[in-house]
Amino acid sequence: SGFKIGAAGHPGNGGTIPDALHLSLSSKSPKAIYATEAAFAVLTEQGHVFAWGLAGYGGVIDANAQALLATIEVTKIFANTRAFCAVGKSGELVTWGEPSFGGSIPAVSLEAILDDGGVQTVVASHQAFCAITKGRQKAISWGVAAHGGTMTAAASSLAARGSIVLCKAASFAFCIIDRSGQAEAWGNASYGGTTVPVSANSGIYGAQSEEETAAEVTDDVQSEISRLFESNDDSPQHVASFQQNFSVYTSSTGTVRIYANDGGFCILSQHSDRRTRNILCWGHATYATLPGPTKQILMAGTIEQVCSSNGAFAALLTQGESSGCVVTWGSASNDGGSIPAALLPDLEKDVVEIYPINSIPPSAAPVTVSGFAARCKDEAMVFWGGAVPPVKLLP
Repeated sequence: SGFKIGAAGHPGNGGTIPDALHLSLSSKSPKAIYATEAAFAVLTEQGHVFAWGLAGYGGVIDANAQALLATIEVTKIFANTRAFCAVGKSGELVTWGEPSFGGSIPAVSLEAILDDGGVQTVVASHQAFCAITKGRQKAISWGVAAHGGTMTAAASSLAARGSIVLCKAASFAFCIIDRSGQAEAWGNASYGGTTVPVSANSGIYGAQSEEETAAEVTDDVQSEISRLFESNDDSPQHVASFQQNFSVYTSSTGTVRIYANDGGFCILSQHSDRRTRNILCWGHATYATLPGPTKQILMAGTIEQVCSSNGAFAALLTQGESSGCVVTWGSASNDGGSIPAALLPDLEKDVVEIYPINSIPPSAAPVTVSGFAARCKDEAMVFWGGAVPPVKLLP
């Protein structure tokens, strides 16, 4: 056909690319494609942006956004379920799509971002965005108020102070953590958007600009932060830059990573030699709670990978001389939070990698169609959860 990009599916939802868009791309090189629930946006190597699909889902770039995009070189696009957010080379920000989902950013929020050096990165929940600024690394959110668009008073206070080194979105909530280890979450209170429990707070200090991000996590947050202030040799002047792996690193404290599913958040802290320091979860009781016996198993091993389905988490462990053991928690049968007994022998060792199987939920509740797939050393694939029947497929 000679076209540079293609699409398939319902024509009105972006399954058919307009001829005019193909023509616009004839002299440009596509770099990446991004998607909402019913629209697509393509970013070119030259920093130009084009969209197609349903207008209310970002498939049409309004005239004002088009004019702004024409003046900047876009380097990255972020998408939630119904809106897009483009970031320029110099930290500019342009939004379009459903206004209430973040397709329109309030002028006061935009001014606050631009007055602090522009955008460093953007994190998207299903119905809102949160930007971290380049200057003081402040957090600013907008979109559906109850699902992360509007911060609580406590979160606003922490966000305004800056030095935010970790930011993660669950489907309907956000969590931020600053360099001193103070954490706040906001959004849907039932799905992780509440003030972070003391037992799930973390101490982070002196994070440097590394490829990964860092800290320690403890049940006694105040004593842990104090201990880090006393023992950390890393310069407090170095603030971690944001990475898309949502982690921070320092030589003296090791690594802290933050994960999320539809129901809540999970923080994993590891020593510099990768031994587990702590792992803490909060949010919906069914989808995010980490049972005590499961935590003991995770604390005793080296965690190689954590991933999430809509309503569960799965970790890949090395236990002593045995590597490739899968441990799960969360929604037991519907989301893969429990491994079927028949598959346990296949997941006790020699798993190479875990892959999540997710669906986009239609409302503020985890769906029941998700799960996991695991690739084993012998190239067999093991599937479990509500999205697929439990089965092992040999190569």
